[in-house]
Amino acid sequence: MKQTILSLLFIGFFSLSLEAQVLEQAISMRGERIGSSMCFELVEAVLIQTGQKIDTLGMVDSARPGDVFITYGFYRYSQSVSKYRLIESIGSHVAIVKKVLGNDCYLIIEQNADGKGSEVTESIINLGMHGFVNSLGYAFIRPIPGEFTAACSRLVRGIDHFSTTNDCEIAD
Repeated sequence: MKQTILSLLFIGFFSLSLEAQVLEQAISMRGERIGSSMCFELVEAVLIQTGQKIDTLGMVDSARPGDVFITYGFYRYSQSVSKYRLIESIGSHVAIVKKVLGNDCYLIIEQNADGKGSEVTESIINLGMHGFVNSLGYAFIRPIPGEFTAACSRLVRGIDHFSTTNDCEIAD
């Protein structure tokens, strides 16, 4: 009986879409500190635990829940919104999209949002706000099945810029 229940849970997990698997894993980590609480450690853990990777070929114009949001820095204003918060200026940052809110606003699951090692939390990012001219670049990348290699890690950690060719299929 116990084995049957575990088998059903196992099958149920793999019947979820790829994006849903990423999202479920990220949601399950809320309130935790992953690794040393760096933002990229959350995204790496989620992708590894769901058997997925990212590369620049997966960049998309329209984000969906479960996509990876990556930026090399931008500035935004701060304001309380329900139980979520808009964060002020950040440098390089990476997170998981939880929900597309419309008008270039997204609810994301992230870690180290405050730059002080905060736990996994949810925040709203507004990419369409007036005066959003200080962007150093951002992208949404759709995860795909595959081994999370050193090339994927360099992309997630902001070591390799997403505007360069960085195919994770290339052997490291």
